[in-house]
Amino acid sequence: MAPESLESDARNEGHLADGVIETQGPDGRVLERAGISGGRLHGETLVFDADGAPRQSFRFAQGLLDGPAAVNGDDGTVLARLTFAAGVLDGPLTIYRGGQPLAVMPYRAGALHGEMHSYAPDGGIAAVVRFEDGRRHGQITLYRPDASVLRTEQWVHGAMDGDTVDYDEAGTIRRRTSFRAGRKDGEAVEYDAHGRITARTFYIADRPIPATELPAATGMTPKPRANWLFRMFGVGR
Repeated sequence: MAPESLESDARNEGHLADGVIETQGPDGRVLERAGISGGRLHGETLVFDADGAPRQSFRFAQGLLDGPAAVNGDDGTVLARLTFAAGVLDGPLTIYRGGQPLAVMPYRAGALHGEMHSYAPDGGIAAVVRFEDGRRHGQITLYRPDASVLRTEQWVHGAMDGDTVDYDEAGTIRRRTSFRAGRKDGEAVEYDAHGRITARTFYIADRPIPATELPAATGMTPKPRANWLFRMFGVGR
């Protein structure tokens, strides 16, 4: 039974006095316990498992979730810890696996906001993702199991915008790709293990542009050795 159902049951049964109400199973075992004030859930609400141990815990303020909350698994280990304010997530939400954090997600006024961390099964960092008002915004960093950086991405208000960089295990840049408004736009360069360029491609709105089509596609007039774009592809020499 959801915590809100306690309030509904109390209202339907006319038990609106301030204090604590309980729901019980056929055997008399307490299934839920909640505080009531002014006819609304207020204070701590607990949901119990078959052994009488708290399975879920919430705090309410005048009918709205407000404060820390926790959800436990069948074995009693924590599955999630949350924080609410005025009925919406506000603060860290931590998801656990095997008692270890799987992800820590920051919320503000019901939306992801701040730096989210996700973790590998061994507890090592797997990713750091930045959010602003519910959208990815800022740098995202992905890690290998050995904690070396696999990739960095730049995001602006929910769309990739800037350079995405892929690294090898030694930390050498192996690929750099430019994005704008969520699409490949600009130069994409591949490197060997020594940092030497092995391939280059130019994109406009996700479409690869052959070097021979660059002047027409970009609307630029090639001038010998006057523009990095044409120097790069040997156009207009």
